[in-house]
Amino acid sequence: GKTVLGTARGAQRAARLAELPMYDAVVDSTAPDAEKRIGALTGGVGVDVVIDNLAAPALWRLGMDVLAPRGRIVTSGAKFGGTVEIDVRSFYTLSRRLIGLRSASEQDHDAFWKLVETASVQPLIDSVLPLDAAEQAHHRIESGENVGRVVLTLSD
Repeated sequence: GKTVLGTARGAQRAARLAELPMYDAVVDSTAPDAEKRIGALTGGVGVDVVIDNLAAPALWRLGMDVLAPRGRIVTSGAKFGGTVEIDVRSFYTLSRRLIGLRSASEQDHDAFWKLVETASVQPLIDSVLPLDAAEQAHHRIESGENVGRVVLTLSD
């Protein structure tokens, strides 16, 4: 019964993610009105939980700006280096919590792989390209055009 909001860098990526059934709405995190849009989607209250596995400074700031009083930030990765700015006052004045999550338990991993084996969980595939298009694949990833995995295939 919770509303799930997603964010993506760029309008095109946000539109692609909005097609997925797990999100109730997706906001372009690079849009100047991203905070305002999230505020409107939450009735001005803010979000209860921010899940961050990137530690991208701009995205972290957005998460802090839209986090509701008594809200929680769960961090589980640092793709962009792991250094973000935190104003600790917002944690004690608004009763917010910061939670670090290292990894899932062995039982969680086993359950996940059973879902993969039965095709209950499938990866989000952006594109499938032949191996000789590796340069194009790298460009797609580096430019941020992809939404999901870029797969290279071997020919017979």
